[in-house]
Amino acid sequence: MNYSIAIVEDNLELSNLLKILLMKAGFETYLFNNGDEFLDKYNKINIDLVLLDLQLPTISGIEICKILKSNPTYRQKPVIALTARDNEFDIVNGLNIGFDDYITKPFNQNILIARIKAALRKYNYISDTETLSIEGLEINEGSLQVFVDGVDSNLSSHEFKTLLYLINNKNRVLSREQILEAINVHSENVGDRAIDTVIAKIRKKLKSYAKLIVSVYGAGYMFRYKQGQ
Repeated sequence: MNYSIAIVEDNLELSNLLKILLMKAGFETYLFNNGDEFLDKYNKINIDLVLLDLQLPTISGIEICKILKSNPTYRQKPVIALTARDNEFDIVNGLNIGFDDYITKPFNQNILIARIKAALRKYNYISDTETLSIEGLEINEGSLQVFVDGVDSNLSSHEFKTLLYLINNKNRVLSREQILEAINVHSENVGDRAIDTVIAKIRKKLKSYAKLIVSVYGAGYMFRYKQGQ
């Protein structure tokens, strides 16, 4: 399958380099040099992944990501941040907003392609029919949604992946490092304690079911659930 990628980058030299790199890797590409141009056209073309600079004129990459993840179609498609911002706060904030990965400039070209392919594989292999019910929670893997007593909890993509990883390994203690690796966070600037912020947000959105996510002192987290209890 030939995937198409939107490159939203105001640096013309870099955007042209990215276009050549991605085309050599077999991707179809669309170039946008500002956010307004992209937002005007993204619903009119078929895009499988968005490579998005954060520091754009007129509208930031953060705001564009929020718009994409509120769109039912684009909620199921990966959005990767490409930015010079490499401090932990910006990275964690970006992931919590809904970015599927966070790549800092300058980047290794081979690693960039590998991470794009990894993001596409993760979405491509999810079926809309895969739904899991636990007490009052309904987890829909296709739409990346978790309903709490019938109400959408509005988890970000990284929050969803974290919760799903915990559920798929229920009653097993998982370290922070294991969780970060499982949700595809690759940055030496993100400490393992960053997962605490993600877990806190998940618990808040799960409301009374937050008790299912247990903190294990000095070890990590566990989704504790036995059917029938």
